[in-house]
Amino acid sequence: MEIDIKLQEDLRAKYNPEGSELRKAQYRMLEILKYLDKICTENHLNYWLDGGTLLGAKRHDGFIPWDDDTDVVMPRKDLIKLRKYLKNHKNENYILQNHSTDNNYFSSWDVLRDTRSEYIQDSAIHIIRKYRGLQVDIFPQIKNPNQKLWGLTNTFQTKFINNLITSHYSLLYVRLNWFIFNKIIKPIIRIVSACIPCKNNIYTYDLGIYFGDKQKEKNIFPLKKISFEGYQFSCPNNVEAYLTEQYGDWKKLPELDSIHTHNAIIKFL
Repeated sequence: MEIDIKLQEDLRAKYNPEGSELRKAQYRMLEILKYLDKICTENHLNYWLDGGTLLGAKRHDGFIPWDDDTDVVMPRKDLIKLRKYLKNHKNENYILQNHSTDNNYFSSWDVLRDTRSEYIQDSAIHIIRKYRGLQVDIFPQIKNPNQKLWGLTNTFQTKFINNLITSHYSLLYVRLNWFIFNKIIKPIIRIVSACIPCKNNIYTYDLGIYFGDKQKEKNIFPLKKISFEGYQFSCPNNVEAYLTEQYGDWKKLPELDSIHTHNAIIKFL
């Protein structure tokens, strides 16, 4: 843990004390993460903690006290294998959400959802989804994409597809645009990008994911293990360098007055 134990105890007492709704949600997300880790370990699939989840593991030995979601990264080829595995090995407590399992889900990453809970959230993008439970976000990672083409797809996804939803266009029109972008434009860009790739051994989130930092291959591989809520999960090889790319001075806590969650009410079914 990278912060004082007494400070950590004070933060947990303030934001996620035992028995609180947020702490119950964090325990449920921990179960999802353990389920994902088991599948990946048994099937030799690479994944690693990312974003606030990795930051929490390094700085807090678990969830950031005010965090209400969970993030991992998988190489795109491993995520494709995970999709196939979960399609053939269903679990009533979890569903892998993407456009093929929920045609009102339009994000460019997958979400492993808990089916026994629900985020109650006033968001046009969220409300139309079939599955709205607690989640582990799974961000597909690719190596050496052409940076200009990568940026173009990211801009299209966030500025166009998401704006169509929030502007209340018909779902049929949104789905048509999603199809054109994901089934025609993105495959063409993948082919072109493979012909003129970046040569710097850089990993980024997949096409159409509009946030995330570029990471050097040596910061990620070979993967290691890190403690998170008392369990061991996969993490990048150089966690400190990885977090510095994402957050800069990651050891510094934010101003407590600026801390906020995703402002969702969580319903346990």
